[in-house]
Amino acid sequence: MKTFLFLLLFIYQTESSVFDVTIANLTTGMYFSQILVTAHAENAPLFKAANFASTAIETMAESGNLTDFSNLGNTDLDTFKPAFPTTTLLNPGEKTSTVTLNTDSNSNSTHTHLTIVGRLYPTNDGFIGLQSYKIPTVKGTYTVFINAWDAGTENNDENIISTVQGNTNTGIPQHTEVSFNASGSGVIVNGDENANKIGIHIHRGVLGDLLIDGSNNDISDLDSRIHRFMNPVALLTIVVK
Repeated sequence: MKTFLFLLLFIYQTESSVFDVTIANLTTGMYFSQILVTAHAENAPLFKAANFASTAIETMAESGNLTDFSNLGNTDLDTFKPAFPTTTLLNPGEKTSTVTLNTDSNSNSTHTHLTIVGRLYPTNDGFIGLQSYKIPTVKGTYTVFINAWDAGTENNDENIISTVQGNTNTGIPQHTEVSFNASGSGVIVNGDENANKIGIHIHRGVLGDLLIDGSNNDISDLDSRIHRFMNPVALLTIVVK
């Protein structure tokens, strides 16, 4: 009997490098653009807290474009997979489809850590981010809360600009699927963050307001009753097979 129990325990604890990933949007009024889920070596993180944002992080956080990550050279294409959504937004309360990663090969056997990034919309340069999480190897289900980060590359003026996602101008790109108030004068804070002053840091949330009349008090294009949020903003579920 003892031998039998030992074998059962051994089988359950067998290490695995194949795992499924899903991500849930925990907010009530924020959206996620395309999300990058990638396994990588411990010494090759995609971002570090308090460090200045790379071009790839800046582009992702401001426009949702993930193209620059494919040029970093620290991720294997077998584990570099964008998750749902690919062309639409992940709505509040919605969960992504499943992404399966496999680090069981000679070329990516050192990819022991997981990073997740995706634009948080509507923000100026906010993103959801899981920073170099050690991938479990024992079979089972694991859950991890994900925070919202600020890339520190653009002032948080909370102004919606009348262009589609991907525009490089300062402001929050208008997504074709969502309509927002566009009458605010802009949130101006002395010493607000940008790439020359501060590195990647926890997002403080949005201020918003309750006005849509374009008056002097109408500073934000975001509705404080809808878009204000607190961390965490997402829930990661990992199923190690």
